Amino acid sequence: MDTGVCCILPKLTCENDLDPAQFVWRPLKPTLTRSLYVASLQTRAKLPYVKALIREVIAVFKEKGERLSQAA
Repeated sequence: MDTGVCCILPKLTCENDLDPAQFVWRPLKPTLTRSLYVASLQTRAKLPYVKALIREVIAVFKEKGERLSQAA
């Protein structure tokens, strides 16, 4: 069924899951960047494990960003 639509997918999904006989994919230039958020129910937002998760996520991304800037 041809619906005349397309979608944005990660590179690995294109390479691993799409049949090249049926699909054509091209990289977007410039590449997309996006913001990610940690979300929780309001009633749980102040619980220690939610705060710990947020701190850990921030630390991981900060460390990765520092490594990328040092490699450049």
